[in-house]
Amino acid sequence: MRLKWPVYASGGLRRREIETLDLEGRHLELFSSAIPGKQDQDQVKHEAPVSKGKCAMYGCVRVVEPIMHLELPSKDRHRMIKWRMHWLPSYPIKTCRCGEINATREHYKICPRLQPLLLKLLDHYGTIPDLKHPVQPLDYILNNLPRNEVVLGNKRWIKAWPALIRVLREIDFLSHADADFNLDDEPDPEVTVKQQQNNTQS
Repeated sequence: MRLKWPVYASGGLRRREIETLDLEGRHLELFSSAIPGKQDQDQVKHEAPVSKGKCAMYGCVRVVEPIMHLELPSKDRHRMIKWRMHWLPSYPIKTCRCGEINATREHYKICPRLQPLLLKLLDHYGTIPDLKHPVQPLDYILNNLPRNEVVLGNKRWIKAWPALIRVLREIDFLSHADADFNLDDEPDPEVTVKQQQNNTQS
């Protein structure tokens, strides 16, 4: 197989000078030997361990997502993840059970049906700094969850954790006005916290 490639007299391209390259001969061998060599280099770089010094230089940070490992009923875990991912309320945006049309996340800061539970959560959690739009108190609390179950037993979280679960359950309920919900069938969050304390102490 023969292909014609334009070649510069000085190593570059010139429109009127053409050199015929034999891809079945020496040039093909060059390509075949160069490609695996590059692949080997990439593989070595990929498998090489990253030293602590390089990790610090690159700004690597080991992050643990508490939502994924704290003991929690699966539905409540999904609600926390969905709120973090802006999937709760779900799309397309629906009418809230309070009557608000196209109720977005912003609505649930002021929803009259959610206010009692939300105020209880904020009271149990404590001081929250001024937040820039569109960050909400729920976002701040979820970003500051404890890293292990032991902390859930301290003075703040032993009440704030169940209150957080109840707020997210209520948002899920309010944002699906056309769905058949029965939150009474879900486990009591306070009981869940007590079980976690017993598990950590045993």
